[in-house]
Amino acid sequence: MMFVPPPGANNSLRLDRVVKRLRLASGCKLILDAADARSYASGQSWLDRSGGGYDFYLGATGSSEGSDPAFTGTPGTLGAYWAFDGGDWFAYDSANETWMNNLHKSGAKCTFLFWLYIPDLTANNGLFSTRANTNNQIGVSLHLTSAELLVVQVSNNPSSVMTATSAGAVPQGAWALVAISVDEAAGAGGSHFFINGSSETFNGAYTSPSSSAATSVLSLMSRNGFNPFQNGSRIAAVAAWEGVALTAAQLTALYQATRRRFGV
Repeated sequence: MMFVPPPGANNSLRLDRVVKRLRLASGCKLILDAADARSYASGQSWLDRSGGGYDFYLGATGSSEGSDPAFTGTPGTLGAYWAFDGGDWFAYDSANETWMNNLHKSGAKCTFLFWLYIPDLTANNGLFSTRANTNNQIGVSLHLTSAELLVVQVSNNPSSVMTATSAGAVPQGAWALVAISVDEAAGAGGSHFFINGSSETFNGAYTSPSSSAATSVLSLMSRNGFNPFQNGSRIAAVAAWEGVALTAAQLTALYQATRRRFGV
């Protein structure tokens, strides 16, 4: 159940306010928040609050269709979130930006963060991607396995140039802050998965990455239409940084500053 904060707490717990308050706005490329009426009140787009204007379609296009997630709750209130039925996702509303195409390249630095709720998963569920569910493309993806483990994959047609899997699992039936932070040049121990205050390092070095643009437009909650979020899943907020790899301490600060909103 979503935590209901006291009157006046809404603005202070919105993700854009928290990012600014923690002085983490540098390199922040994306803030999408279901609880912010300026991010979503109506229409066919989830609007970016980072200041960059990187908006996402509900579903695959700007038209109402079966791949649209369902907005649940009242716009501008902390209990709002997006619900998924097993075929829903978000697609970036134009060609990939430079920062999106940098995610799979040599020297990549990035962080993606999600406040999500998942049931017991029965298949792979995409979180973000600039590739489909195959190495025969150029790009990067993050997904959850049926064991609720995080997997990041970077590919350069026809092979993988980096794959890492978390040892820790994302909890089922509860809200969780899930993040990945990649510093490609840092090598062993320089990148990490983050789940509800727990950080786990991995080697984020790429082997022969591509310098070309990604194959697919950036998608959220799927891998470019493949492995969309399972029925019963929810998303409340998404944020991304590029050129910056947030530390475990910075992600912990974001978690501590927003967890009360989700009753965690």
